[in-house]
Amino acid sequence: MSILIEILKIPGFIIGVITMLGLIMLKKPINKILYGTLKTILGFFILTLGVEIISKGFQSFETLFIQAFQIQGIYLDDNIVIGTMMSDKGDTIGIIMVIGFLFHLLIARFTPMKLIYLTGHKIWHLSGAIILAFYSVNIHGLRLIIYGSIILGIFMSLQPFILQPWIEKITGNNKFGMGHTISLLVIFASIVGKYLGSSQPKIEYDQNFNYKKIIEELSISLTFIIFIMFLLPVFILDTPTLNEIAKNNNPIVYVIGESLKVASGMIIVLKGVEMFLKELIPAFEGIAKKIVPNAKPALDVPVFFSYAPQGVSIGLIASFIGWVLSTYVCRLLQLPIIPVPSMMGIMFGGTILGVFGFCTGAKRGAIMASFLGGFFWPVFVSFLFPLINLQDYGAASMGILTPDLYIIAVIVRFITRFI
Repeated sequence: MSILIEILKIPGFIIGVITMLGLIMLKKPINKILYGTLKTILGFFILTLGVEIISKGFQSFETLFIQAFQIQGIYLDDNIVIGTMMSDKGDTIGIIMVIGFLFHLLIARFTPMKLIYLTGHKIWHLSGAIILAFYSVNIHGLRLIIYGSIILGIFMSLQPFILQPWIEKITGNNKFGMGHTISLLVIFASIVGKYLGSSQPKIEYDQNFNYKKIIEELSISLTFIIFIMFLLPVFILDTPTLNEIAKNNNPIVYVIGESLKVASGMIIVLKGVEMFLKELIPAFEGIAKKIVPNAKPALDVPVFFSYAPQGVSIGLIASFIGWVLSTYVCRLLQLPIIPVPSMMGIMFGGTILGVFGFCTGAKRGAIMASFLGGFFWPVFVSFLFPLINLQDYGAASMGILTPDLYIIAVIVRFITRFI
């Protein structure tokens, strides 16, 4: 089972298999099947490589920022938290992932919820969070597997279905949806953008896309934004600490290098998205014709960045400011935990706040949605953190990042009153 989990966690594996099945069902020649499958997997690998580059760059920023402002608290990261469970609960996670996905396909086959959840690492996160939630109410064994698989299948069907009206507004079509555990942020941003933003947002639909131009614009704007963010703690830290963090390099040169690394990572992410989407969307027609009529893929969040490049930039800045202020408010109110700023959360969750805020309320909508989302996200986590006990898995100083996983914990607490 551990081998199965590792295979399912391979970047692009599920999407590659779906692409291959779709092309086979469309009766494409063998060379087209191999080409399309490999191109899809490579595109997703490229996307994941970009995410890893961004992650490493932001690790440097988090070290600078926490040292400069002396922030202490809980660090939020889904990968690390669920990863700590693998040695003890890996088999159970794998079983729930497989059974839950099959149940999800059955739901898609026989209900109007036709979006197929293809974000493999989020299926892994969901399965781990479900187990943690059930363990917190002392449910184990076969009951856990049955209830957990049902909840996973229902969530993967319902979450993209609920988000689809907002996705169609942004993309201008119904070709794909979103499969991720930040749906709460998407809904929040869309509502805030609509009611607190401008009345006439400008939406850039995909038929007008110039992908090269979008990538160039984002690369320039993100480089400047991230450089300024890196530069702020440099002016606060004392020289010995700064030299230690910069590994005795010139601090300014170090900051320039790290900010360029993060911006380059985002460019790689966007190129990966472009590459795998070109193969996946046409191939998915085969799945829609043979297995699940009218099916559409539900994909990871970077797919949506190119629909509002300005929203990405605004979201990065405004959500970061909101989260930093929230950190001090959490401390002032003596909330159960103080979530320190998670730059990976801000890079992919904060930017999505900006994208959906922009598409529903233009620049003002993006600013309000990103700032308020960045502010309330750690407060939300702080209140619901006690629902999931992580101490038994060696993650006492860590916390789950994405909001939907806490919603799963709330749902589990509620339904276990009746079972």
